[in-house]
Amino acid sequence: DPGAALLDATHDALRELIAGMMGASTGRSSPAPHVSFLALGGSEAQALELAEILSAVFGLDLAADTVMRSPTPDALARCIETAWYEGGGSVEELADRLTALVDED
Repeated sequence: DPGAALLDATHDALRELIAGMMGASTGRSSPAPHVSFLALGGSEAQALELAEILSAVFGLDLAADTVMRSPTPDALARCIETAWYEGGGSVEELADRLTALVDED
């Protein structure tokens, strides 16, 4: 199913993007998908900053405590995907947004 494959690829790209952002915000290398931002030494202030960055990057209205409630890259990816699709975004639009972000690096 091409739609499912695109969704899987989108999730993987999103997880990698978030992992990179989390690693950069703590001054360490990117964490594994299930390693908590907080376990890496991330502070509440950094978690708030990361939530604000993610909201701006994806054009979403994420709650300020999103990173604190979902501190791993995989959990954050699920939160962002849920907010994206609830906001009417499509898989293709999310993939395009991620491609543009990856191309900027």
